[in-house]
Amino acid sequence: DLERTEQERRTKIRDSVKAQNGERQQPVKKDTENPDKYEGMVWIPGGHFLVGNWSDREDPQLNTPQTEADTHLAGFWIDQDEYHHRMKKAPEGETEEEAAARSAWNLEFSLRINDNDGQGFDHGQAEKACTNQGKQLCSAEQWEKACRGTELDDYSYGNVFDAERCPPGYQASETYKINAFETCQSSGYGIRGMSGGVQEWTSTLAPDQVSFILKGSTGATNSRCAASEDFRPDIGKMILGVRCCAD
Repeated sequence: DLERTEQERRTKIRDSVKAQNGERQQPVKKDTENPDKYEGMVWIPGGHFLVGNWSDREDPQLNTPQTEADTHLAGFWIDQDEYHHRMKKAPEGETEEEAAARSAWNLEFSLRINDNDGQGFDHGQAEKACTNQGKQLCSAEQWEKACRGTELDDYSYGNVFDAERCPPGYQASETYKINAFETCQSSGYGIRGMSGGVQEWTSTLAPDQVSFILKGSTGATNSRCAASEDFRPDIGKMILGVRCCAD
């Protein structure tokens, strides 16, 4: 009876938040100085969503339950995938030798998040990866809203944890490529890799005002949209990736 009452309360709150959002507007992509800025990005409309964890008696790995809060965010763009090396396109007048070298590079590095052999992005490198594209690191709340989707799910793929969908994470010795866990994809907004991907830096300072919040990764706890960890900005590991946002 307690569990049923809690679920009914939860459903009422979620329905109320969704009802506040009204009709969703799509913006016009425009940046004359950087015409490729929005390539591979998805628009998340402004509106209400629920931020924070639910205290779920069925999830013993959720060690720090919080109360979900109704929060409002303005609309924003977010990368559909984690930052990665994109395919190199054939330049005009490319020789056979140059084409072979480009193809070899694409085979090795396309969809990889980095090329520095075991070292991922520290916070400064993550910021630079975004600013170089005319974007910025997502805030923790932007990240969570994109993960929860239109149905305000606990995980990007729904409300029930499934270990088979998002198997254990990556080792530093492994080469990580985006979308490696296809069954974890994607959120209701079509954003991929938010559960089951690498941990991603955000622009949000942790309570200590020194560390920054990271979102995402695998496991019952970390793959929740509301889950997070605090890392010092100088830490760079293979499992630390980047996802950018834009206005």
